[in-house]
Amino acid sequence: PPAKLNRMAAAILAASGSSDRETRIVAYHLVEANLKGHDSHGVGMIPRYIDDRLAGLLKTNGKLQIVSDNGPMIVADGDNASGQVMAHDATTMGIEVARRDALTLVALRNCHHMERIGTYAEMTAAAGLSSLHFVNVTGHAPLVAPWGGADARFATNPIAISIPAGGGKPAVILDFATSKVALGKVRVAMNKGEKMEDGMLIDAGGQPTTDPTTMFGDAMGAILPMGDHKGSGLALIAELFAGAF
Repeated sequence: PPAKLNRMAAAILAASGSSDRETRIVAYHLVEANLKGHDSHGVGMIPRYIDDRLAGLLKTNGKLQIVSDNGPMIVADGDNASGQVMAHDATTMGIEVARRDALTLVALRNCHHMERIGTYAEMTAAAGLSSLHFVNVTGHAPLVAPWGGADARFATNPIAISIPAGGGKPAVILDFATSKVALGKVRVAMNKGEKMEDGMLIDAGGQPTTDPTTMFGDAMGAILPMGDHKGSGLALIAELFAGAF
């Protein structure tokens, strides 16, 4: 049951040092991902978080830092802390500024894994606002081969968009990786002992494969871009927009 799973996730996070607020936000986010059909972004991520905390790669109970505030354009630093908390706080700040100025651009840098980006698009839609999100990744080996390439050069570089409907009607939420599949879904297949579909992965030699372990060995393969050259182009644009801001 979701409530029990939430309590279990919260207990592990609290035991590793998270504050009540960090525990509540992260546990809710993870269980919500499971409930929405994305086990790749759910509680199965907790072992990675604990490993990263022990390795000093994830700061516990960090605070969002404002690097620059130029009215509607804000750059925030995530203090190498929980991506769910930092992105939640950055999105909340963006909503407040957009209500004041009608338009805002918030750039968030230097935080840990933000998980399902659609969560933050849902936040803006619930506030009656539309949003556009570009994500890039630093500090992680590349995962996605460009169209026609034989090795990884991009991250999965998600893009998310929200458009509220108003009147209590469901919003339109578009949330997708620019790769054919998220890395977490490859991990889920590997843990289940299942093969991936044809046309999603290449091995370390650049050859097509359905073996998900190719993304987790010493000689990593790559995920292919969604929509071939179109997804590859979107991955580049997400990288450039997010990085430049």
